[in-house]
Amino acid sequence: MSNPHAHGTVSFDGQDLHIQDPAPGHSPAILSADADLHVLLDQHPLQEPTAVFAQSQIQFYLPLPIPPQYTFHIQIDPFAVHLTVLEQKAGAIYTLPEHEATPHLHLSIHKRQVPLTHFESELRTDFQQRLRREKIHQPINETQFLAALANPGEAVCVLETPQPVHPFNRLRFLYALPLPTQPDFVLTERVLQPIKAGAVLVERQVSTKSRAGMTVFGEVVPPRQVLAPELKAADRSVRLDIDANHAVSLIEGLPVFDAETGVRMSGLLRQETSISGGPGHIVD
Repeated sequence: MSNPHAHGTVSFDGQDLHIQDPAPGHSPAILSADADLHVLLDQHPLQEPTAVFAQSQIQFYLPLPIPPQYTFHIQIDPFAVHLTVLEQKAGAIYTLPEHEATPHLHLSIHKRQVPLTHFESELRTDFQQRLRREKIHQPINETQFLAALANPGEAVCVLETPQPVHPFNRLRFLYALPLPTQPDFVLTERVLQPIKAGAVLVERQVSTKSRAGMTVFGEVVPPRQVLAPELKAADRSVRLDIDANHAVSLIEGLPVFDAETGVRMSGLLRQETSISGGPGHIVD
């Protein structure tokens, strides 16, 4: 009885073929392949099962990958570009599975679907060409672009340019109060509550930080010029500090602000005794 280990064998490790020559008087290994797999054996196409040896020169070429079918949805803002990738049909690649040593090896290709990230280079080139058609030449964020491919249907910011930083000089009014939070008492408008003397009514907020920005089209956006709003006291019920950065109440009352005359306090009339009258009566 012949020893099967004396025959020639051929194996495939996922990348290379390994051929073991037979012992004297035994059969060499046989190699065959699917018709879609292009195999060259000693520079000749492999068309039928053929004996192979350790010195045989073997080259094989898998079919080209099948690209995916997809759509790019691009949202362009002045300082950002968001990308949503919609995948209509997944792409595929062809692979050769590993084979243990055997006297007759048939190379059979397998078709396998792959995610969009497998075609990152091709899709990136396509996306960059579309941006250039929109006159956008800024580099995209590679990590974010991969995230867009890995999450089809999700909008991802793939390009962001610095926005301008504008200086500001504004007045902040401190006497606007939030709505009451009691569940049994609801007001549709904000109300003013009495403010005691010494309370800060208005304060000035200033920032001198400024920086030019750049749009995704490469246009420079300079910071805006700042105009300082005037803070005025309408009468002696309010005091301004020396730099006119704070308005402070001098009496207890309700604050009143007028764009022309400035801020002032309206005094309160307190009624300690009961008010006579009944339903339907108007009290002045």
